This record gives sequence, C-alpha cells and structure tokens, in this order.
Amino acid sequence: MIKGMKNIKSGYERRNEILDTAQEIFLRNGYDNTSVSDVVKAVGIAQGTFYYYFKSKEELLTSILERYAEQMSNSVSKIVYSEGMKAGEKILLIIKEILNFEKGRENIIEYVHRNENKEMHKKIAEKIIAKMIPLLVEVVEQGNANNEFDVKYPYELVSIMMPGIGMFIHESLDEINQKEYYDKKIISLEYVIKRMLSWKSSEISLLNIKYKVE
Repeated sequence: MIKGMKNIKSGYERRNEILDTAQEIFLRNGYDNTSVSDVVKAVGIAQGTFYYYFKSKEELLTSILERYAEQMSNSVSKIVYSEGMKAGEKILLIIKEILNFEKGRENIIEYVHRNENKEMHKKIAEKIIAKMIPLLVEVVEQGNANNEFDVKYPYELVSIMMPGIGMFIHESLDEINQKEYYDKKIISLEYVIKRMLSWKSSEISLLNIKYKVE
C-alpha cells in the first residue's frame, strides 16, 4: 500500500457513506429541512464530491429509496426460500416484514407520498412491485401445491394484491403508535388477504407470528 493512501475510500464506499449519512439526517430532520450542505458537512467532503455522485438532493433521495427496495427484496427472498415453512406462514411474514420496514422511515415516506412527488413515488413503487411480485407468486404456487391455497391465477392475484397492500400500509402509517386502532387495521388486512388466497387454515396471525430475517 502506498504511504498516505490508506484512508482513501473507493467510489462505492464513498457513495454508500453519503447515502447512509443522508438517510440518517432525512429520518431525523425530514427531507425538506435538510440541505445538500448539511449532508456534505456531516460526511466531511467537498460540495464537488457530492455532485460527482449525485446530481441533486432529489437524486440522492431516489437512490436511498432504490436501496430500500433492494433491502426489502433481499429480506423477503430469505423468507420465500426458507425451508420447512408453510406458504401461509411465509405470506404473513412477508407482510410483517414490509410493515416493519416502513416503521422508523415515516419522514421519508411522508415526503414521497405528497402530490407533488407522485412521479417519484410511482417510479419507486413500480420498482418495489416488480421485485416483489415474482417472489409472492412463488409462495402462492407453493401454497397451491401444498393444498393450503386455492388460487387459479397466482400472477394476476398477486399483481392486484401487492399495490393494494402497499396503499393500505402507507395509509396506516399515522396509526402505528396507536396500538389498538393499528391492530384492528392489521387484522382487517389479514382477513382480506386470507379470503383472496382461499386460505384453508388460519391458525396463525399477523399479530403473533414471529421470524427474524438474518
């Protein structure tokens, strides 16, 4: 190693450092209350270095959201390909993973859902849905094969179900800290999903199912 070069970070490391720092500040202060200068100062880089990686604050947020989508997809994949687990259990765990993923990110999610940001929201939602649909279809087909579900058109059902789940979850974010009311909404979501899947056994529930994604 060349002397004096040990602290130089790769482009990948620097970009992720900016993303990590910006995400932390956005979640703490909100997107509107954070400037590029705030991020630059917190990371300890020059303004020009920031613009080398991101054209604007909006592009920075988009990159954070795209990373969210990738992280969520990875977590869901681990559930989908877990052995010794019934399809119904996987479905509920996937929904719970999505619910848990939303918690703590309300500042960013609220901003993305504003009317003036509908194009950004649409783009990110499409990416998330595109990643999630094949995974959920695989679980539904497993449920059909094991006689847990009775779904004639798995792909079509999941294509309808996923956007609906996303909308339901986003509309429930304000009630996350109101446990009784939030629990009622989760129970109603579970009821609808089980009916859509023609789920033949319902001994497990979103409110008590547990699984740790490593």
